[in-house]
Amino acid sequence: MASTPVAVIVPVYQGRDWVQRCLHSVAAAVNRTPWRLWVIDDASPDPELQHWLRSWVAVQKVPVEYQRNAVNQGFVRTVNQGMAQVRGADVVLLNSDTEVSDGWLDRLRAAVRREPDIGTATPWSNNATIFSFPAYPQGGPLPAGLGVHDMAAACAAVLSGQSVDVPTAHGFCMYIRAECLAQTGLFDADAFGRGYGEENDFCLRAAARGWRHVHALDAYVYHRGSVSFGDERAALAAHAIAVIRQRYPGYDEQVQAYLRADPTRPARLRLEDFLASRTHPTTVEGGAAAADESPWWRRLSQGWRRVWGIRP
Repeated sequence: MASTPVAVIVPVYQGRDWVQRCLHSVAAAVNRTPWRLWVIDDASPDPELQHWLRSWVAVQKVPVEYQRNAVNQGFVRTVNQGMAQVRGADVVLLNSDTEVSDGWLDRLRAAVRREPDIGTATPWSNNATIFSFPAYPQGGPLPAGLGVHDMAAACAAVLSGQSVDVPTAHGFCMYIRAECLAQTGLFDADAFGRGYGEENDFCLRAAARGWRHVHALDAYVYHRGSVSFGDERAALAAHAIAVIRQRYPGYDEQVQAYLRADPTRPARLRLEDFLASRTHPTTVEGGAAAADESPWWRRLSQGWRRVWGIRP
């Protein structure tokens, strides 16, 4: 698979500013892994976004495919549309409200290709439930003064080549091995057409076929969260929870067992120590002054203790 470019699929609907940040970051990031970007506009109602996408794609020196749906298909069908066109390639599903940095794709690919039964890999993020750092497990903003490049560099320096098994991937940035995708099939668009829960269902179907899912501890991708779904988020999540619980009665306990075991705690502590040795912030994002001597990332994470919804 090394000679086949990884297909980085970015579905687009709303959030023009975030889409621009995402695509600029993908194009600028330096990676050794061959890749091709697939931008699929799911009939965005924003004419300025449509114009910008066409203009941006036209001047890119990186390999980009651009498609626009004539009629809105929904998130899952749009993702499936992309995956169906790149059969035989590893795939990354990347939300349009993310930002990546140098080496992000190399590290995700290495995590998946490290062992033959690993089907997916997910990086750290500021906002990705069990993949969140520093606010674990619910997620939150990055501390003031630190960006995705800082966090990614810390992860690469401290946790190079390390990963842990997880019950599911997270769809904000999900690397899928080609063989896993071929055996498991596309996402279930009938059940999860608008989005939410589709990656959990995919991962559980893949696990039933013997595939593992890992958290790539040396990779970090920023995630804004819920830009495209907007006010639909709560309803979509509630529907997804109901479907997953009906199909996989043991999934909730899998997630709770993972949280109790907390296998990424040693990695988080190492990251905290590494960042503490290089930064000395006195405020957190939003301007709140440091009120005690506990580490700033622990203050930031206070109160984030409940896993909301279905994303693990």
